Amino acid sequence: MDSSASSSPPAPPARAPRPYEPAPRGSSVAGKAYWAMAQRVALTAACIDGLYIALFLWLGSVPLALVNVVSIAMYLCAYALIQRRRNTAGILLIWLEVIAHSALGSLLYYLGLRLACDHLGPLAPLAGQGQQIVNVLHVCVVFGMFAALAAFYRRTILIAENRLLKQATLDALTGLNNRAHFQTLAGHTLTRIQRTGEPVALMLCDIDHFKQVNDRHGHAAGDRVLVAVAQVLAGQLRESDVLARWGG
Repeated sequence: MDSSASSSPPAPPARAPRPYEPAPRGSSVAGKAYWAMAQRVALTAACIDGLYIALFLWLGSVPLALVNVVSIAMYLCAYALIQRRRNTAGILLIWLEVIAHSALGSLLYYLGLRLACDHLGPLAPLAGQGQQIVNVLHVCVVFGMFAALAAFYRRTILIAENRLLKQATLDALTGLNNRAHFQTLAGHTLTRIQRTGEPVALMLCDIDHFKQVNDRHGHAAGDRVLVAVAQVLAGQLRESDVLARWGG
């Protein structure tokens, strides 16, 4: 295994060792994960509306089935827009469908209540503020559902982003920076020292007779050696140091 460490000028020991330098949290990885999730949401919503079409046709309610046909068309258009990188238009179309469908559903709900109440007698205990309380509860339930969905999608996107960042920047065995990410960090360091003139050190380490360990004890033992060496080196780092597995 070759490890590479680049350091700034001598500095006092850091408060805690830093075995690797995390990737900059740019918008590219997070953005790709977000828009991929948005496409899946659009397709899932279109499939659900397709089930509602079958249900409403079975119940004999053609107008409601047609409403869901329009909803499917809007979701598919949103999916196509996001695929063509017209992301803002696609998201706005999804929001428009959700708001319009929610408004129509609320209208039908209260219309059903109104028709039912025409055939019922007055309920004195619910007079006054009773209807207002019911309205507030309905609003809270709707907003609570949207907030829960938003939190779920945000958490899913963050998990996917972190997984992609680790796969792109870290060595799977040792948890150190991989070669590609170290080269990126080294490029940033070279750019900085050309501007500031500060000294930087580079050290390459190699494990002697490592091939004999693999041949005699197997690759599993060799992997354990690599992990142990990586842990020892990581424990000696300062905050400004960078450690990577170059290869082997």
